[in-house]
Amino acid sequence: MAALINGSVVTQLWLDRTCSVDLAMNATVCENIRDKEYKQELDIVQKKVSEYMAVGAYIDLIGIVTALYLGEQKQALKSLSLI
Repeated sequence: MAALINGSVVTQLWLDRTCSVDLAMNATVCENIRDKEYKQELDIVQKKVSEYMAVGAYIDLIGIVTALYLGEQKQALKSLSLI
């Protein structure tokens, strides 16, 4: 349950920061971005956030693959009684 709430909050934070900081939209737009009149701006912000999240997923994947590789190396050295 906590993960769902955390994911929702993090996503909203990404939307807010991308709108106000990265895309430099004014406060009125960012505060009301979910309104129908700002649909075009919301689409732009969501596209940018999805790009950031995709890059983040690749970075996470690099860490996972590295950990798996190093774990295998440690197992191989253990089996040779080097550790």
